[in-house]
Amino acid sequence: MAAVAVSAGAALAAHDPETIDVVAVALLSLSSFLTVSFMNTFNDLRDVPIDRRAHPDRPMVKGTISPDGVRWMIVGLLASAFILTLVPSIMKGRWEPIAIFAFALSMDLIYETRCKYRGIQGNITIGILTGTLFLFGASILSITPLVISVGAMAAAVNVGREILKDVQDREGDHGSRRTLVMIRGERFALFISHLFIILGILLSGSLPFITRIHPLAFITIIVADIVFMISIPISGRSPTHSQIMLKAGMACAMVGFVLQATVG
Repeated sequence: MAAVAVSAGAALAAHDPETIDVVAVALLSLSSFLTVSFMNTFNDLRDVPIDRRAHPDRPMVKGTISPDGVRWMIVGLLASAFILTLVPSIMKGRWEPIAIFAFALSMDLIYETRCKYRGIQGNITIGILTGTLFLFGASILSITPLVISVGAMAAAVNVGREILKDVQDREGDHGSRRTLVMIRGERFALFISHLFIILGILLSGSLPFITRIHPLAFITIIVADIVFMISIPISGRSPTHSQIMLKAGMACAMVGFVLQATVG
């Protein structure tokens, strides 16, 4: 999904899809895939004490993968991602991809060392990282208002989803994190989650005012918004099913963004 978001960001930033440097975008897309893999692996390594209680079947908890092996994997993923960002930056003579890569890495380190344990701060950090993927792809060309709006929409919906994940994982997180559901209760956490989801829906409605959006792309995005809205009333009964709905809505919205980039 990260690689698709980067490719969509590049395509949305291009006035003519035929002018896109496919090699440069492919390298940035692969870099994003490796960067997200680095972030997830680093997160899993730090979460081993928590996962012994909450997710005992994970490979690092069971000892299937050694900590030293994971550390070498982390170094390899990060080095490879940096090289894959540096090459297209030099090819196109643009510094923005390197700057966004450094920003994303800094945000992830801040998340792992501070924000992850502080509830809503961590949720917002992850949301920002999600929205940054579109900017990363566009940075090889130009970061347009359309790309910023799409990134903001993705960030808002993902913050809502992250809060839902905390509601779902509150038992496993007990004693190690202070998530919003632990501090203010489930009802308040769901309320804030719904606000961010609604914000994402409202941001999608601004797209026709920013650019001439293709009707088919806009219909697809409207369908995604309907799926987002359906996820709200079921979140109280089943945060897990609500998350599945949000993932489906995000996938549908991504199709809309790709359609806009290719036929808009």
